[in-house]
Amino acid sequence: MKKYLIFLIFLFLPIVYSLNFGSFVKNDFAEIKGNETAIFEIILWSSDSNSSIILHEKNIPENIKIKIDPIIVDRKREDIYISIGNTLIKANRVKIFVDASEAKPGYYDFSISALAYNPEENINVIQEREFNFKIKVIGDYKESNSTSIKNEQNEKFSKDLEKESVINYNKIIILSVIILTIIIVILIIKK
Repeated sequence: MKKYLIFLIFLFLPIVYSLNFGSFVKNDFAEIKGNETAIFEIILWSSDSNSSIILHEKNIPENIKIKIDPIIVDRKREDIYISIGNTLIKANRVKIFVDASEAKPGYYDFSISALAYNPEENINVIQEREFNFKIKVIGDYKESNSTSIKNEQNEKFSKDLEKESVINYNKIIILSVIILTIIIVILIIKK
C-alpha cells in the first residue's frame, strides 16, 4: 500500500508544479455613479502553456450585473509577459465590467473565481483563485419605470451571463468526474 501511495504522490507532484498559477489584480475598488460602468482588471498566468483558465462570478449582490471578458482565457491571445526568475511567461488580461444602474447608492462587494487546469493531462489538479472587489455607487436612486428596450437589454445581459456560468460549471463537473474515474481505475489496476 505504501508503494501505491508514494507512486500517487510522485504522480501528482509534476502536475502541481507544472500548473504554477499566478495572478495580479490591478484594481479592486471603484466609485461610480449609478449610470456608469466600473471596470476591473486581473492579470492571469500559468507556467504550463497548455493550461486553461475559466472565470465565473460569485456572491453578486442584487441589482448588480457583472460581465467577464473573456470568461475562458484563450492561451493563444496572450498580450503581456510576466518575468518569473529568469523566465518570461505569457499572461492574459481579464476585464470585469460592473453595471450598477439598478443599484441603490452604497457599498457593494462581489467575488470572481478563476480555475486553472490542464485539459491534456489524464489526471489533473485544479487550482482556484478568488478575487474580491468592492464598488461604491453614488448619486440619487430613482425607482425606475424602465422602457421596454432597457428591460430587454437587461434580460439579455442576465441570460448571457447565466448561460456562460452554466457552461463553465458543467465543464468543471465533467472534468472532476473524469479525474475521479481515472484515479479509481488506476487504483483498481494497481491492486
